Amino acid sequence: MKIPSLVALAVAAAVAVGIPAGLGGCQPVEETAASSQSQGEENTGPETALEEIYQSVEIRGIQEGTDELLEEKFQIDPSLYTENHSRVADGSYGVADVLILRPAEGKADELRNALELAKVSRITEFTNYDIYNSLELAQNGEIYEVGDYLVLTMIDNGDQVRSIIEQHILQQTTLNMEVSAVAVAPVS
Repeated sequence: MKIPSLVALAVAAAVAVGIPAGLGGCQPVEETAASSQSQGEENTGPETALEEIYQSVEIRGIQEGTDELLEEKFQIDPSLYTENHSRVADGSYGVADVLILRPAEGKADELRNALELAKVSRITEFTNYDIYNSLELAQNGEIYEVGDYLVLTMIDNGDQVRSIIEQHILQQTTLNMEVSAVAVAPVS
């Protein structure tokens, strides 16, 4: 058998048996991109930021800020946002609220106003019941934009919390951009 025939036979055998993906096997770009995205998203994004933030929060009564809770407690209409990543203190032991919301298309200004009203609501709540410095934390609460999200923080160590949120959301945004670039990359 000639050498070119051996090479052709080896290639045919490799294709028939399948080359493991880690050794340069054929895998659609979309699958590779999706795998990279899911692996990266496990360590980035709003939920990971919240997990990191609340690891060191010692206030009891922290609950997930569901759509129903945000509407009931702060009158934030769920139609104003498409994603909700929030934790809210029940208020009995102080304030430690972080709301990370992705505005619905064309609703960013309305959502920002709703977050302002949520902040005012907390200030009012703690005016006569200032436990664990909650009034000051509510008054110093911040509303800001990170990537595609609007964020309201009323929590101790606000600068550190903001840094964590920015790190995780911007890291997720960068990862998503890289995955998009890979998904449309030409095959060589």
